[in-house]
Amino acid sequence: MEYEVTLLLHQRWLDPRLDNNLCTQQKAVNGQIWRPKITLVKGCLKICNNVDDTQFWRGFGSKGNVLLSEKVTVRSSCTRDFRRYPFDIQICELKFGSYVFPVDEIELNWDRNPIKILSRTDLDTFELTNVTTYSEIDVRPSGNFRILAVQFFVKRYFTNYVMSIIISGNLLVTLSYASFWINRERINFRLTMCLSNIAFLIYLHVHSCSNTLINALDLFFVTCLIFLIFSLFGNCLVSYLLSMIHVVDKGNRNHQRSIILVHRWIKILYPVIYLSSFLLYSYSVIY
Repeated sequence: MEYEVTLLLHQRWLDPRLDNNLCTQQKAVNGQIWRPKITLVKGCLKICNNVDDTQFWRGFGSKGNVLLSEKVTVRSSCTRDFRRYPFDIQICELKFGSYVFPVDEIELNWDRNPIKILSRTDLDTFELTNVTTYSEIDVRPSGNFRILAVQFFVKRYFTNYVMSIIISGNLLVTLSYASFWINRERINFRLTMCLSNIAFLIYLHVHSCSNTLINALDLFFVTCLIFLIFSLFGNCLVSYLLSMIHVVDKGNRNHQRSIILVHRWIKILYPVIYLSSFLLYSYSVIY
């Protein structure tokens, strides 16, 4: 969960000693103008910001207004909150500040429109959804320092997971439920169908979950597995009742009615409970 971004960092401040003249411009070229020495507090620079080719003095106003632009490439890490995977949203944060000047010497503030996205590059499996900024005070032994932070919110593309995993799991549960509509006398075929669905679900889970932490996708697999096992035991129960009729009381209508009653309740409860569980899962994960 690391990322790399190229920034054009604009810094504005007021220096009454400067003016828009040739002398000031020569000082800028020679590196003799005071600067706040803003650096990254969270994250690391891949390209040092004191290289001449990455610094641009944009101009000097008549009242000492200074604008310094620096092109920097930074690398930092994002959060690793996989509880809602693959519907997770991660936060990638950068913090800017100074290690030299405390807040009583320099007060840092964001501009009105602090962040502008110039180009949206491919983030592989993520989509940039929002960018926010805030400021805070960092208390250190050497004093209090103002920190400016920017947060990039990235959301994972989950369409592939829905198409290949979520829909496949629902199809397996539907096939297991369909086994209850097959003739009760063909119990071997029904049991084979349930066992095949369980084996395929385990195979799908092993080859789709690379994350070792428990997440929302694991909960979906567990839910599907519970209902597949429920269909297996339901068919085993029907098979046991049928064997009791053939062995003990072949012509007893009460046993036949009990089988029909159990079979009917399984057909009703199975889809109702599963649909309720799936809707609850979808609501808790997405919203």
